[in-house]
Amino acid sequence: MHVVSEHQEQVAALANAPSGGYFFTQTLPHGQGLLHYVNAKGTIIATLSALFKPNGLSAYQDGVLFTQEKGKHFVTWWNGKQSKPLFKAQNAEGIATDGNNIYTVEDRKNGRLLRYNIQQKKIFILRTHLEEAEGLTLCPDGRLLYSEKKQGHIYLWQKNGHDRVILDNIYKPGFLMCNQQGLWITEDTTHLARLYLLDKNNTLHIILDHLRAPQNIIQYAPHHFLLAEQGRDRILALYQTGNL
Repeated sequence: MHVVSEHQEQVAALANAPSGGYFFTQTLPHGQGLLHYVNAKGTIIATLSALFKPNGLSAYQDGVLFTQEKGKHFVTWWNGKQSKPLFKAQNAEGIATDGNNIYTVEDRKNGRLLRYNIQQKKIFILRTHLEEAEGLTLCPDGRLLYSEKKQGHIYLWQKNGHDRVILDNIYKPGFLMCNQQGLWITEDTTHLARLYLLDKNNTLHIILDHLRAPQNIIQYAPHHFLLAEQGRDRILALYQTGNL
């Protein structure tokens, strides 16, 4: 593990860039949020400013989707040249896409889980009355998972309306990331926070502890992950060794 970027106040969301490198956000207050692009050489390029807590990112086509958690704002696609507003949500945070649909959750009381069909340009409300829904991820097998931070639950969304709790008693589960190894979870707390991996055998592993407000985690390359540690204003590189 090592630090790849430091002195990044309120660093939050991460996403791979389709052309190489990655994006990250800073959720500075009072509409001063920022979106940055980091190229393959590690050079940071300021991209967008005047954002309202841009706390969710997801790669899409030749750009990136982002949410703004502070208030009612458009979920937006930025392709390197221009921004395209897609649909509005209230306090939207976690975001994911399968290429045909965009999914997001609202981090508030009575929040919603939303699906936006890109071709139809239509919003479908998948769930309501969520309490501080924060994390959202699509797994390689198509499963849609989301978290309720206040409840400490992580759910598997199901078409029949009866979402299944796949993990509970996690303290303030924040961002989620699903890959071939399983489900990665960060604890959104300022002290003694942990990074977990729930593997395919449903065994929960503590990968890191004593973190301060960890936010988004992404798989940047095979056996190589990036983690935003907001409480220390830095982005960490993690490398997989052994069986995990």
